[in-house]
Amino acid sequence: MKCKSILSIFFLVALSQLFAVETNPDRIKYGYYEDSKNGFSIDIPKEWVVLPNQTASLVMAAPQDRSTTKFRPSLNIIVDRITHKATLNELFDINVKNAGAVLHQFRIVEITDVKVDDVPAQRMVYTCKIFRNGMYLDVKNIVYCLVKDNIFYIITCSALDEQYDKYYSLFMRLIGSVSIFYPTGKIGSSY
Repeated sequence: MKCKSILSIFFLVALSQLFAVETNPDRIKYGYYEDSKNGFSIDIPKEWVVLPNQTASLVMAAPQDRSTTKFRPSLNIIVDRITHKATLNELFDINVKNAGAVLHQFRIVEITDVKVDDVPAQRMVYTCKIFRNGMYLDVKNIVYCLVKDNIFYIITCSALDEQYDKYYSLFMRLIGSVSIFYPTGKIGSSY
C-alpha cells in the first residue's frame, strides 16, 4: 500500500509541463474513457492527453501551452485491491501519512466526507512544494479516496497553486463524471 500511495503522489507531483488554454467546463468538449479491467469510467476533455504510466490506471493531463513550462495540470486514478480488512478511514489515514512523509512542505488545507458516484469517499485538499528545474513550485492537489467491492480508488487532481482556482471547476466536472463499477480484470494488491 505504501509503495503505490507514494508512487501515485510522486507521479502526480512529477508531472511537469504546461497549462490548458480553456478551463471553463461548460465550453470544453469531452470524450469518454472507460477502464473495464479496473472498474471505472470518466469523461476526459478532448484536448487533454492520456499518458502512459506504470503505477496509475489512468493519467490524463492538460495540453501544452506556451504560457508556462513549469507544470501540467492533471488527474490520475490509482486502483488497488484490498486483501485485508480495512475501512475507508484507515486507508485514507495511511495515504495522508504517506503523503506527509514524502512531500516537501506538505500542508493539509481541508479534509471532508463526500461521495463519488454515490460511493462514500474522503476528500483531501493539500499543498506541497516540488523541485523542478532548479526551483520549488507550489502545487495544490485534491485527492478522493473511496472503497467499493474491496477495491480502493485514489483519484487525484493537481495544478500549480497559482492556477488551482482556474482549474477547480473543471476538476469538479471531471470528478462528477466518474462512474465506479465491478472490474472485469485482475487488479494488483498493495493493501
